[in-house]
Amino acid sequence: MSTEAPTYRFARPSDKCVFDAAQWNMLIHILETYVPKLTPEETEELKKDYYEHVKVNPADEKALEAYAQESVVDVPEVLEDLDWIFQRNVPEDKVAEIKTVLNILDTRLGALAFTGSTIPMYEKTRHEREQIIQGWSVARMATLRKLFKAFQGMARLLWSRASPVYHRAAGFPGYPFTKESEEEYKKIKESAAALDANPEFKFEDLSQVAAAENGVIRLSTSILVIGSGCGGGVVAGHLSKALPHHQLMVVEKGFWYPIHKAPITERDGSKMMFEGNGTMQTNDGSLSVLAGSTWGGGSAINWGVSWQLPARTRKEWSEKFGLPFATSSDFQDCLDYVSQVGQVKSWDDLDHNPSNAAIVKGSHRLGEAYVSVPQNIAGSPDAHSKICGAFCSVSCKGAGLDTPSRGGKLGVAKTYLADARDNGAKFIQGFEVDKILFDNKGNVTGVEGLWRASPDEPAGTGKKVIISAKKVICSGGTMNTPAVLLRSGLRNWWIGRNVHMHPVVFCQSQWKEETRPWEGSIISVANTEHTNLDNDGHGAVIEGMLMLPGFGALTLPWNSGLEYKKVMLRYKHLTSHVIIARDRDSGRIMLDRSGKGRLDYTPSEFDRANLMEALISAMKINRAAGAETIFPPIYNAPIYTRRADKEEDQKHFDDTIAKIRRMGLTPDNTAYGSAHQMGSCRMGPTPRMGACNDKGKIWEKNGLYVADASLMPASSGVNPMITTQGLAEWVSRGIVADVLREEAGDGKSAKL
Repeated sequence: MSTEAPTYRFARPSDKCVFDAAQWNMLIHILETYVPKLTPEETEELKKDYYEHVKVNPADEKALEAYAQESVVDVPEVLEDLDWIFQRNVPEDKVAEIKTVLNILDTRLGALAFTGSTIPMYEKTRHEREQIIQGWSVARMATLRKLFKAFQGMARLLWSRASPVYHRAAGFPGYPFTKESEEEYKKIKESAAALDANPEFKFEDLSQVAAAENGVIRLSTSILVIGSGCGGGVVAGHLSKALPHHQLMVVEKGFWYPIHKAPITERDGSKMMFEGNGTMQTNDGSLSVLAGSTWGGGSAINWGVSWQLPARTRKEWSEKFGLPFATSSDFQDCLDYVSQVGQVKSWDDLDHNPSNAAIVKGSHRLGEAYVSVPQNIAGSPDAHSKICGAFCSVSCKGAGLDTPSRGGKLGVAKTYLADARDNGAKFIQGFEVDKILFDNKGNVTGVEGLWRASPDEPAGTGKKVIISAKKVICSGGTMNTPAVLLRSGLRNWWIGRNVHMHPVVFCQSQWKEETRPWEGSIISVANTEHTNLDNDGHGAVIEGMLMLPGFGALTLPWNSGLEYKKVMLRYKHLTSHVIIARDRDSGRIMLDRSGKGRLDYTPSEFDRANLMEALISAMKINRAAGAETIFPPIYNAPIYTRRADKEEDQKHFDDTIAKIRRMGLTPDNTAYGSAHQMGSCRMGPTPRMGACNDKGKIWEKNGLYVADASLMPASSGVNPMITTQGLAEWVSRGIVADVLREEAGDGKSAKL
């Protein structure tokens, strides 16, 4: 009897692939359904639709035909990324769940239950698979709805960010995208050799450090800062100045990418600079998470938005959470100081790109409140828009060689970490802290972790390193700080709890004129009309949205492969708005069996209701501003298309809104995102009310502090970068006072 293995249409991409041959073949057949190769008849229909909608600088027929003939599996980078993501970023239990589903789909009974037929998915035609997948999006079984959401997100994101065929057909130029950015990039490349010879930052090369007999590398410092982001960067800069007689070291699990090596594509930027390579999700898959994981942390990938913490929220922190410092002039000094260092300023109304201009025009016509958004950009806003644009999100391109070293976006690498460098601090990249070490009296003695020399080495591998230190400041960010503390044996109830995410949904619109949405500042204005829907400070703000092809077009509707490919070609006529909720309800960071942090968070019914009100407002704003078509983010939702007759148009819009309200926002029917995470080690006046005191000092141990967004007792309601930096400045001043008091002999750093 023959024992030959079956031959599948799609072979496993690597020997390390987590899926077996049958599972991979099934997975790729499903993903191919979302972004398929079109038939000749469909290609003609696609071209006809395209030339009806795109009148300005249309693509030629050859580009459109190549686009029509491309499926997701024709882009090698997609399969490479998919394999890589499942190997490195998807937790083992989630991989096991997907394997189980793929195995079930490969059985007659499983196929019958999930597809209505005993024929496996990979033996069905593309159109048959489309009908099945369309049914999953509205199925009663939650598992099927989650499958639709997960698989369509994978296929669309990985393809749209990586396909040069799509970019060419849609008119997306990539980087550089203007004459100014082309000139800037040319200068940068010409200076690569000089930049390599004299790098802005130098990192310790632990491959040159001799290990002890047990293979452990041992280092020492006086003060150790974990993390180089908005919290850690500020702490490093402050302490290196205020305590020059103490050696300071900063460790970062990510890596530094100097300007001539920084990513210029969305795909590379996601892989190099974001947690989970830009594919992190909550446990239930309801929400996608963007968080920085690079030198400079969140400040490196933040879109420049630099709000100070609102007075209403500061009052809440003081009165509700027992933190009177929040309304003090001393804390205001901290916020003002970090804003001054970041050269924060607002934009003129003339500088808005089409997405932001739509907010201004629509809000004005509706009589709704809107404000200009402060940004930490040095130099000319016009130069920033023409050189960086949406590429600001994958590293700043505006810190040009002909400008001062602190030009462009003033993240902490350009400010505080530069100060730390100039004051003799030592830096280690690629070092992931496993746990913090203590003596038997509860005094911090250092940290233990793994160091890898290159981002090509998988996280969780490398050389074991122990760094001795007298003070440790944990600034790993909301996602990582509680995981480090929990692995270190700390047990305060608040560690990992109280996680706020500012959940978002999106509203995309199509315009008659060309918008080129990748140009200009991503966020320069915000509608604030709906920020206090419950009269207790909870609501949502409406802002411009990043419009690189992957993240920017991820929530456009999918009803079939043909219809999806049609709408994706309208990219250069689109705008997008992000609706950001100040969430009242929270989630939790927990450790899984391997000791890795996992995010348990689902947008609550209360917060989803606020998002719905602001989403409807965003649709009204776009319509008032003149949008031709408006795409709600809800799967299978009706799409608004402007009618010539005013009465008919009003009825059509009202009907669309009514249907959307009936559908509601549920965890499964909408793609939610989060770029702001906070609160997982909240401050409080007692150990019963927080993991740290009001100076960021951990209650349970001595010499251990937290200084990042995890300190916040509730969500900020605005982009948290400046608030995080202000809190780090506040904590730094307290650390300096502690150290100087100890050195003066006035007492030990006691548990408070």
